[in-house]
Amino acid sequence: MKATPTHKYFKELEPHIVKKFFSYHKENPQVYKMVKKFANEAKEAGRTHFGIKMIWERMRWYSAVESTDTTYRLSNDYPSCYARLLMIENPIFETIFSRKGKKK
Repeated sequence: MKATPTHKYFKELEPHIVKKFFSYHKENPQVYKMVKKFANEAKEAGRTHFGIKMIWERMRWYSAVESTDTTYRLSNDYPSCYARLLMIENPIFETIFSRKGKKK
């Protein structure tokens, strides 16, 4: 399934964050590639539940210490969007990540 700003998971978040996220995501595809890489590594290591912020901070470490790629910044506004993107594209992550920010 293709993720769009109108997907029910994104409707749980503030619209201005979702709009900025999709723009950022389009301009920085390498970020999602890294999110997927680290999420899959955690899943393959047998983790059945973990937070996207753990991956986000791992990415910060990676970009600051292990690589020389400084072409993008990792805003704290986007981790929940990337978790939702993973869940939409690969439903196995629905059981690994929790969604917060659900609107009633």
